[in-house]
Amino acid sequence: MKNLIINLFLLISFNSFSQEVEIKSVELDKMVWDKINERLISIDKKPIVEFEQGEMKSFSTRVCERLIPANAEFRHSHNDSIIIYSGGECIYTNTTISTNENTYIQYVENNNLEAIAQDIVDAWVGSESHRMAISENWYDSTTVSTIIRYNKKTGYFKLAAAWHEEDDLWENAFKN
Repeated sequence: MKNLIINLFLLISFNSFSQEVEIKSVELDKMVWDKINERLISIDKKPIVEFEQGEMKSFSTRVCERLIPANAEFRHSHNDSIIIYSGGECIYTNTTISTNENTYIQYVENNNLEAIAQDIVDAWVGSESHRMAISENWYDSTTVSTIIRYNKKTGYFKLAAAWHEEDDLWENAFKN
């Protein structure tokens, strides 16, 4: 009986180390947003003045929640968005599986969110349509949401990120 209890404890402990960990980090979200602003300033554009935390942030997080499962289909929101978001949406996912050490898992465990934030912005800037979307001057409020899911034992890492802009023209058109 004593061996059974010890084995059960070891099995539970082993399984707890092999489970996926999910992280939603407002700190990472803000780092990505700040890096977009740094880029805007570097190309002589006006910085975004508000990191939106309300309805638009909730919507952006729901987009990431839809993208984060391992078998999720990668697609933009299309018309399932709340009307005040004019289609200014950039999404990004990164799935990395490594049988050795996974650099992204090391970033998370060493709290090096800066490297992950830079990877997200670099990916967006590397896409012409996303680069154009995050380089416009017509919006003052945007948000970023990120979700990380990883399993250290299997070397699995997945990141989902979403950037959304609030279009005042659409918002004002539907208030009247």
